[in-house]
Amino acid sequence: MKAGDGLIYYSPREAYPDGAPLQAFTALGFIRTGLVYEYDMTADGVPGFVPWRIDVDYQMVQSAPIKPLIGQLDFINDKIHWGAVFRFGQIKISEVDFQKIATAMGRGEMAEQVLPVQASLF
Repeated sequence: MKAGDGLIYYSPREAYPDGAPLQAFTALGFIRTGLVYEYDMTADGVPGFVPWRIDVDYQMVQSAPIKPLIGQLDFINDKIHWGAVFRFGQIKISEVDFQKIATAMGRGEMAEQVLPVQASLF
């Protein structure tokens, strides 16, 4: 991902791995610079864990349930087994689908003004 790319998080559950089902889009943001860097989690209470990070400018949004959107989203080919598309981790989606989800999350006006160069779902 590079600077300006948009991303949206889909959350199947309230907590991993055994939380209650949520099935909603829960976060939306834009990649700030695209620079990937290591981050030492020791200060956050996880010694020895040094994952890679990328800076994201998250937007204020409300979660949006996926079920009312399934029929409108082009990246979901199988409308009956719609959850299968999320098994691949990050997927690229169209700007049109990005705008539909952003609108459902209460940020439709933002999506029209700041279109992502590339939109992804996590």
